[in-house]
Amino acid sequence: MARLQPLWLQSGSYAASQDRRLIGALWPDYRVTGMAVTASTGNDVSIAAGSASVPAADGSGSLLAVATAPEVLTLPPAPATGLDRIDLVVAQLRGTDVDGGVNNDWIYAYVSGAEVAPPATAPPVPAGAGQLASVVRHGGAAAIAPADITDTRPGLALAVPPAPAPVKRYYLRAHRNAAYTMPATPNTLVNPFPWDTVAVDTDGCWQAGSYTYRCPLTGLYEVIAQVSTNLNNNTNISSRLTVNGTVVALSPSTNNSSGGASAWTAQGKALWWCNAGDTIGSAAASNMASSALRAPAPTEAFLMIAFLGPP
Repeated sequence: MARLQPLWLQSGSYAASQDRRLIGALWPDYRVTGMAVTASTGNDVSIAAGSASVPAADGSGSLLAVATAPEVLTLPPAPATGLDRIDLVVAQLRGTDVDGGVNNDWIYAYVSGAEVAPPATAPPVPAGAGQLASVVRHGGAAAIAPADITDTRPGLALAVPPAPAPVKRYYLRAHRNAAYTMPATPNTLVNPFPWDTVAVDTDGCWQAGSYTYRCPLTGLYEVIAQVSTNLNNNTNISSRLTVNGTVVALSPSTNNSSGGASAWTAQGKALWWCNAGDTIGSAAASNMASSALRAPAPTEAFLMIAFLGPP
């Protein structure tokens, strides 16, 4: 069966590799907090308390190493005079199901490079280990100097990745309360529709004088503008959406062809990418100037805008 035991079901049993999958999902790369390496005495280095997440040697996720107090690691003696060597200080994780060994633990360890005439080169980092520092061992030196140690921790702190901040929406909802009659020059207008009531404007984006919404940020905006009128026979209405005073989208024209005056609604809606400072508005048109806006306006004639954020 390909399905794994869920973590952590009461009385369940699961392999350690499932925990490694979980840790690897949080920290798929090598990360360290603390565990700084400093010179101690002689061939010793001191390693501070800390935590490290190290990808497993078998690719099954990451393993977590935690030290709650400083520890001392003894490196091999320096090479003979005239030769140098580079030793790596690593956090080495070991597990029988990872590397086939007999140990199930983690240790601080060293990896010694070749002893050569200067300059020496560093050895490779073993699989399943995270490098903390490199130490140059100068030939004939009796002790490790602070300048011999280079911090090689990855610079990625071991912390739970923060959840992304929620996108601020910058909502707007406006509607028309007062009576209104369509203009006498129908189907050619981009004049802003005169919404007279703003019910929601979370961040003061509404421009009352121009009946437009000023975009606070560059990104994607959702816009819905609806008008509803009593149409006479063979008359129509449409709802238009504008950016910076130019029509960029319009609703299908709603036409009363059934005879007699009756209620008809036109709703325009679109998603637009706008720049900060652009203005979004709406317009409405009918082929008869006598088409009166229906009431109650808050439910039948309204403008709604929401910032959806960058993609």
